[in-house]
Amino acid sequence: APPGDGVVRLGWTGREGATLEWVRTRAATRLVRVPIGADTLRAQVERLERMLRRGEEGSATDALRRALYAVLVAPAEPELAEARVLELEADGVLGRLPFAVLRDASGRALVERAALRYRAAVLP
Repeated sequence: APPGDGVVRLGWTGREGATLEWVRTRAATRLVRVPIGADTLRAQVERLERMLRRGEEGSATDALRRALYAVLVAPAEPELAEARVLELEADGVLGRLPFAVLRDASGRALVERAALRYRAAVLP
């Protein structure tokens, strides 16, 4: 079922070596090819996990938070403008990604934009 008013659902899945993202609102669903290879994406997520576990802060951690936001969340910016709730459906390595710590180009954390809700990953 489509999400309700004020809710945007983002989901990711790996297909044939690529990662696809769907952006779903009450009105429409849009499919986007994530502009990064699956192996590179996995490596970046795992690197961020390690950095956060060790409590690392600084320019390298911040750059990685912004880079992951750019490829995973930024494609949905038009739909996110009015979102109060962001539902996240992620499988595999993305299911372990703490999306709340991702930051947009201005440095704003994703969790500051909308409430985050995690859902079991399923295709739209």
